[in-house]
Amino acid sequence: MKTLEEYKTLLWHKYLQSGNREILHRYLHSLAVVKKSEELIDRFSLPVDREKTLIAAALHDYAKFEKEERFLGLARKHGVYDEIIKISPKTWHALLGPFVLAEELGVDDPVIAGAVRWHTTGSLEMDLTAEIVFLADFIDDTRLEDYVKEAREAARHDFRKAIALKIKKKMKDLNDYSREQIDLYNKYAEVKWNY
Repeated sequence: MKTLEEYKTLLWHKYLQSGNREILHRYLHSLAVVKKSEELIDRFSLPVDREKTLIAAALHDYAKFEKEERFLGLARKHGVYDEIIKISPKTWHALLGPFVLAEELGVDDPVIAGAVRWHTTGSLEMDLTAEIVFLADFIDDTRLEDYVKEAREAARHDFRKAIALKIKKKMKDLNDYSREQIDLYNKYAEVKWNY
C-alpha cells in the first residue's frame, strides 16, 4: 500500500483527468475530511489503524466524477446492478467506489473499502473507521451549511450523537424512514426512534 501523501497525489491526478469544474472544491473537501478524521481519532482516542483511516478519508470521493456508464458497468460486473439501480445516482460513487479503487489503485483493503462504501449512506455494518469517515465527511470545515453546525458541535463531545445527527439529516433529505434507516439511527442515538 502507498502512503497517504501518495494517495493524495493520485486523487488530484484522478480529478484532473475528469475535467470537472468542481475538482478543486472536491479535492479540498477530501483533504478536510482527512484533517477532521484525524481530529476525531485524537479527540476520542479511537482505536483504529490511523494510516488506513486517513487513506480511506482521502479516497472516500475518489470515484466522484465517474461517468454513469462506468458505474453501471461496474455494478453489472460485480453483481450489484439490481441493488444500485434502485438508489439515487448521487450515492453510486460511494457504493461503487471500492471497485474503482481496487481496479485503478489496487486498494482492496476491506477496512478502507467499507469506509468508502458507507461514507454517504451509513450502514449497520460500519466499523469504527467507517464511522469516522462517515462523520468527518459531514462535518469537515469546507461545509458551511447551517445544518452541519449542530453535528459539528456535537462532535466536540459526543461521537455517537454526532453520527446520529447526520443519519437524521440524511433520513429527512431522502425521505427515507425505512426500518433499516431507523435501526441505523437508533444504533447511535441516545433517544430511540419508535416505529
